[in-house]
Amino acid sequence: MTRRSLISLAALPILAEQTQFPTAPDFVGDHWLNTPGGSPLSLSARRGKLTVVHFWTYACYNCKNNMPIYNRWYDEFKSQDVEIVGIHTPETPEESRPAFVAQHIQKYGVKYPVVLDNDKVNWRRWKQQYWPMVYAVDKHGKIRADWAGELEYKGAGGSEKLAGVFRSLLREA
Repeated sequence: MTRRSLISLAALPILAEQTQFPTAPDFVGDHWLNTPGGSPLSLSARRGKLTVVHFWTYACYNCKNNMPIYNRWYDEFKSQDVEIVGIHTPETPEESRPAFVAQHIQKYGVKYPVVLDNDKVNWRRWKQQYWPMVYAVDKHGKIRADWAGELEYKGAGGSEKLAGVFRSLLREA
């Protein structure tokens, strides 16, 4: 999968031909938190809707710093049927314990769905290298933007830059 960073995306019109963007892999995993009955979500079922995907692990300092931003996006965009999906991929064995993940989800006030990726299946399918990592998946299932690392590190302004991308993608057909 070739990644389009937010920087290279800025050089392209946001309404560019969708075929030039990589298709996002669907989610794998049967342990979901914050879904009705723990039922899984799929990107394929979300066609026609914007999905924000973020990879994190609860002990990661930079991931912790991004959590309030994801919650703010959830509150801002939920009425527009934008779904934020967290993929919790542990870095250490302790971080793979579902009860600990659930405690941290509660601690951080996470209201959106989270899948546990203890075997790193999603991590490999998305060709991950970093915690945290955020993707904007458009209505056609294409990855249109991504952001590696802390969104506001050294005043980077990532939270508003990505929110602007979300708003643009919501205006697309």
